[in-house]
Amino acid sequence: MGKKRRKHDGSGSSRSPSPDRIREARNPSQAEVAGFRAPPSGKPAMTVKQLREERQKLLHEHFGYSNTNNPFGDRLLAEPFVWKKKNQLLQAAGQKGKTTVAALIHSSKSKVQEIENVKRRREEREKEEELMQQQREELQREKEREHYEEYAQKEELFHRSNQLKKTEIRLEQNRAQLIDLIVKGLRIIKGERFEKMDVLPGPPHEVLETYKNEPVTVAMLEDLIADVKLHIDVDTTVVDADFQDFWKSLLVLAREALERAKKRKDVLDQLARNSSPQMAAEAAAQLADTVCPQIRDADTGIVLSVAHEVEGLLGGKSAAELDELEAQIRSKFEEEDIDVAYWEGILNKIPSFRARAVCLQTWHMMTQSAADAEREMAREKALKEEEEAKAARAKGEELEGLLLEEADARKLARAQQIKQDAIKVARSVEKDVNPNADGSFSPELEPYDEGEVPPPVRGPYSPQLWPFDEFRHAEILAPDDDEDRRANLKKTLIQKERLKRAGLEEDPEPTPEAAENDASLDVLDPAAKVTTYEEFVKKEKKNLEADEEVMASSSEHKLTMHYTWEEKYRPRKPRFFNRVKTGYSWNKYNTTHYDHDNPPPKVVQGYKFNIFYPDLIDKTKAPTWFLEPSDTPDTVIIRFHAGPPYEDIAFKILNQEWQLERFRGFRNVFDRGIMQLYFSFKRYIYRR
Repeated sequence: MGKKRRKHDGSGSSRSPSPDRIREARNPSQAEVAGFRAPPSGKPAMTVKQLREERQKLLHEHFGYSNTNNPFGDRLLAEPFVWKKKNQLLQAAGQKGKTTVAALIHSSKSKVQEIENVKRRREEREKEEELMQQQREELQREKEREHYEEYAQKEELFHRSNQLKKTEIRLEQNRAQLIDLIVKGLRIIKGERFEKMDVLPGPPHEVLETYKNEPVTVAMLEDLIADVKLHIDVDTTVVDADFQDFWKSLLVLAREALERAKKRKDVLDQLARNSSPQMAAEAAAQLADTVCPQIRDADTGIVLSVAHEVEGLLGGKSAAELDELEAQIRSKFEEEDIDVAYWEGILNKIPSFRARAVCLQTWHMMTQSAADAEREMAREKALKEEEEAKAARAKGEELEGLLLEEADARKLARAQQIKQDAIKVARSVEKDVNPNADGSFSPELEPYDEGEVPPPVRGPYSPQLWPFDEFRHAEILAPDDDEDRRANLKKTLIQKERLKRAGLEEDPEPTPEAAENDASLDVLDPAAKVTTYEEFVKKEKKNLEADEEVMASSSEHKLTMHYTWEEKYRPRKPRFFNRVKTGYSWNKYNTTHYDHDNPPPKVVQGYKFNIFYPDLIDKTKAPTWFLEPSDTPDTVIIRFHAGPPYEDIAFKILNQEWQLERFRGFRNVFDRGIMQLYFSFKRYIYRR
């Protein structure tokens, strides 16, 4: 109440409940009694007891305080405070008037009113501060919205571009999802071309139920709904701006399919927990209701007896016809004596059938556009192949003369080669029969004495040796020239074979002389001519008798045999057993901050690669390894190559300098089918 704190003096003005204080309170002085009994303005005088009760009433009404319950611990809170010494001094000085009970009551009420005003002003000030704080926060939020609005737009655009990139990547990797095929179909409608012009395999309302012969799951539908929402009310791409009606209709169908999928999932989960016959029958009935959900909803007001009638009424109409029907039904509500529940049920089903009609129409556009694009691409491909064939035919006519000359030159070179081989064989045989044929080991001849008759010539009937002078004039090719000749001949044969496969050159009918020459060459060199399967079949079909026919390939009996070498030479990755060498780097920093009880983190100090090649076909060539750049500057790719039947294998290692000394542990050996590569990294020590 704003009362002053009483001082402890010897006059007995303390608030402690002493007997003198209680006595004074019970027996007021004559001046006080006279003052209390002096009624102001003709009112009856108020006693001290009434004053005490009035003060208690004021304290309780305005503050909820009493002598026994107050935060000050004052048991005489309702008693008026009288400063006797002060009053005596004032009276002695003639400045103190009479103190009446009414004056005390008025003073108490004024103080209470002042306290109430202070409380009210404090509450108003708190409300004003709260309002100002709300205004400041709203202003700050507005500034932040304006500041980050551009970033929000960029973030939204980023998410949409990422969604389009995901679609492109999944289409390239042949793992397209439903949303990817839908976007691809819309892009085909807008005139884009793809390598594979495949779209949704069926109408959207059917694909949302079964995709790839499997029911569409709840997770797939939730992902589809999230992807569809990214295309609604935006114009980021062409498929967003021109097909808003389709996207909204697809969202309606997807939400209905999600609701049915959740119902099926709940029924199947309940059946898995309780597989009794009664529960199985109930589950079958509930699953049947989710299979044809367009009409069989309990809240539509349509009984099952007229479900087929409603299906026929709404099922075959287009979106425009359904809009017109909706307007007609709404106009019926103004009429009297109509089945409101029935028509409201039909009206609630119109959006679903309209969404199906819009999606079905768009799907027909997708399939038609894809078919037209495939025909156009096939026509363009045929025209391109025809132009390439004409160009190749023109080029083949120019090369035809050259090829004929090269064929004659090839036959002549082949005959010369066979002749040279025959000469070499003859020389070898002659040297084996008569090692002294060249006269290198013959003794020097001595002249006959006079009168001595030479002996008769031995072997007059022996065949005469072929003179080697004729062979010495034969053309001898150097190894380099012979290699060049063979390379040119091989190139000519490859070119001719390509033209033959392209249909630009037909095998000419061999003349009798050419056939005779080829036969003679084959006799001299049987390995020079190798008959291919196609040549043999062509020749045998010409010589086919009247009572013979070709055995069908289906008559071959398939053997269920497995060979021991089929797994040995299957292309595969080699097996390996590698190790990473790690340890502690005790540099200045680690020695300062760590010790052997609390060691620093381990670092990679080297590698040991053991690659196994037990079934290597060409064991004369050792496997090799290469270092290739990696996607990060701190690492490199080490690739091991060995040849068939093993594929290359690669590992990512740290990009650090190696120690190539043997005593440092370097090892690069291929022994007993194992490629071993051991190495350690160099350690750098800082010195002042």
